[in-house]
This record gives sequence, structure tokens and C-alpha cells, in this order.
Amino acid sequence: MAAWSASLTLHASAPLRQPRLASVPCSAASQAFRTARTPLKRLPSYRHASAVGARDRRQARPQAPFCALLSVCKMAQYSTRSDAGAPSVTQIATHNQYHSDGIDTSSLLPSPIAQFNKWFKEALDRTDVQEPEAMTICTVSLPPSSSSDFASAHSSWRGAETNAAPRPSARVVLLKGVDPSGFVFYSNYTSRKGEELARNPWISATFYWRALHRSVRICGKAERVTKAESQAYFHSRPIGSRIGARASPQSRVIKDREQLEALVREEEQKCSVPGAAGLNGEEVNAPDAKIEVPHYWGGYRIIPDEVEFWCGRNNRLHDRFRYTRANMDKAADEDQWTVERLAP
Repeated sequence: MAAWSASLTLHASAPLRQPRLASVPCSAASQAFRTARTPLKRLPSYRHASAVGARDRRQARPQAPFCALLSVCKMAQYSTRSDAGAPSVTQIATHNQYHSDGIDTSSLLPSPIAQFNKWFKEALDRTDVQEPEAMTICTVSLPPSSSSDFASAHSSWRGAETNAAPRPSARVVLLKGVDPSGFVFYSNYTSRKGEELARNPWISATFYWRALHRSVRICGKAERVTKAESQAYFHSRPIGSRIGARASPQSRVIKDREQLEALVREEEQKCSVPGAAGLNGEEVNAPDAKIEVPHYWGGYRIIPDEVEFWCGRNNRLHDRFRYTRANMDKAADEDQWTVERLAP
């Protein structure tokens, strides 16, 4: 199989945006290098060209041979190689700039809960921020004891490394509420994250809103919400999602899709709502169906003791402000927090 090189088309007359990729043979890339005959050290800075005015950008536009070189060889942005018998390698060296007004210190609210709610509303109001409630949470496993039931489940998640040192695992979940005490999400308590939180409740969560050049990082301790809170949220879900939550043995190995669907159909019959999960192409609309939240499913509340607000700025000179508190005796929104600026 021939080697291939991904190419990137850039235009100096417009700010640098998401790269547009194409694939061309490496032989064509080599020909472009020979045609351009431009030493790499003399290539103009595109990062600078994207930040200057329109007139300056036109002046900074490279000559035609260099344009051809960029469109074929993608000039230190992305490159992929897939020689026969060789491992596939992808190299990424983009340098996107963040254009924002940063964080005005005087605008920061005393409580990180209030500050988060302010930023979240701004993200929610933007049409170019998709699913602002999506967050990456990270839990950390602890070495299980050989006598615990947890060991067998943990072994299936990590192969034979059950006696290894603690290690983190991350996944994306959806934020479902913010209250004075913390940040709420829901999950299966017997899933990998659930089992890890049962042994080690310390957790982190990260939001990233690219269109705003903003991110929020939360560290704290997870605790289960009440059964009443879990039931209230569970009942608000579409009936198919409720059936799926009851039927799926989350994080466990299953044989195939057919096994999962068989478990779902079995749960539909138990709850007297056949077809509720839409496996036959149409979902059943049964909003009044009373389906009990299972004991192995419910909510967690992240009680924070550290919250960082990040805002991207030019040349990686980002604004970072961290809220911390000494203990978690009070509700987060009512406690005294120390706010410090961190170096980017």
C-alpha cells in the first residue's frame, strides 16, 4: 500500500479555522516541495497572519508556489502515514489561537456555584454551543481485595491488572442539575464509575465550551442523592430511557447486540410496556407509566472543594482562576472561598 500524506488548505486572507483535510500521495507532496523551492525557515507565520488586520493579511499572503505546497503537504498541521506492515501514525501540530476578552477579576462572583450558573446560562444561550451540559468525569479505582465481589467485576474492566496501582478512568456524562451543594448527574450504581465511587468517592469533572473559549474544572467528593430525588428525575425521562436504564448491565461484557435487546424486551414485559424502547422501529408513548427506579440506579452530587474557571487567550496566555475552601461543612454556595489566579 502506498504511503499517504494528509493535506491542509489555508488561506491567509481569513482567520485560521477548522482545517480542511484531503489525502494525496506522498509522491505528489515531494513534487510540491521540489516545485516550491522555499526554505522552511522562511515560511511566513500563519498564526500571526490570522491575528492581524485584513490589509496586513493580504500583504502576508505567500507566493503561489508556497500556496501549492500548503495545499498538498499540509505544512506541519496534520500528517498520517499507513505504509503496509507499519503501524498507523497521526501527527497533529495545529496552533489555533483563542480570541476572547478573558476574565475580568472584578466580575468574578464570591461563590463558584453562582459563577458556574452565570457561565452555564451564557453557554446555554449560544446556538453554537452544543450540549453545554456535557462534562467529562474522572474516577479513580483502588486496588480491590481478592475477597471482594468487586474484584471479579474490576478484572473484567482492566484485564488481569487487578493488583495494579490506582488508575483513573474518564467518560462523558450529562449534568442534570446544580444546587447550592453541588453538581448532579445520574448513572448505574453498579457501573464501573459507580463501583469506583463506592470505594473512592473523590471525583473530578470538566466542561469545555469551545465557542466561548471557556472551560470549568471541578474537584470534590461524590455522594448519592436521595431515593426521592432519583425517582423524580427517573420519572421525567422518556419511557424508553427508563426501560434501557433498568435493562442494561452497564459496563459489563455482553455477547452481542441481540443479548442487549433481549434484556430490554424482557424488561418491557415486566413493566407492561411492550415496545417502549422502540426496538421495533416505533416507540410507545406512555407518559403516565409508573416505573420504579431500580435500586442500582440513581444520582450523584459532586460536592466541590475546588473549582477552576479557564478562559483561552492569545498565545496560550490564558486566564485561570481557582476557587478553594478548607472544608466541606457548609453548602458550597454558602461557604467562604479563596480565589486565586493561576499561571497558564
